[in-house]
Amino acid sequence: MQRHNGPICLKIQNHLKKMKVDAARRIPRWNGNEQFEVVGPYGEQYKLDLQAWICGCRKWDLSGILCAHVVAAPNFLGQEPEKYVHQYYKVETYLKIYNNMFSPINGKEMWPRTEYAKVLPPYVKKRVERPKQNKRNESEAPIQCTKLGRQGTKITCNNYGNVGHNRKSCKVKDRFSYM
Repeated sequence: MQRHNGPICLKIQNHLKKMKVDAARRIPRWNGNEQFEVVGPYGEQYKLDLQAWICGCRKWDLSGILCAHVVAAPNFLGQEPEKYVHQYYKVETYLKIYNNMFSPINGKEMWPRTEYAKVLPPYVKKRVERPKQNKRNESEAPIQCTKLGRQGTKITCNNYGNVGHNRKSCKVKDRFSYM
């Protein structure tokens, strides 16, 4: 971040470039002081107050990152929109946050011992859920075959009605083959 040139963090700067392109489609109407009414390409209108840092779409209010409405208003006044980016996203603030160095600590063996009991995790009540299905024990004999057998059924031939074979395995030619 120290090598980054510019007052705003890189990700926010890239977002700001996109908003500058989008702001070209917006028309700001000045209402005095630093208040504007910004009209979008589809006729939507948003109230904007640069002094109080409030935009009608609320994106700027909630995140501190400029929306297209806010970028359009400073362009109208001849100002730089970077002026209205929140302090959180400035490189200077970022460097201040990470300026402090963390000092190393000794290993777990060197930590001081206390007479208090170990802290246990909190009791979590089991949530209500679908009951688990009962699984078969291995002691029960599994079913060997999944297909139904042909025991006790009589196979008849569709050609002649003879018992013991079917039409597919009939050795006599089809009785209707002469037609």
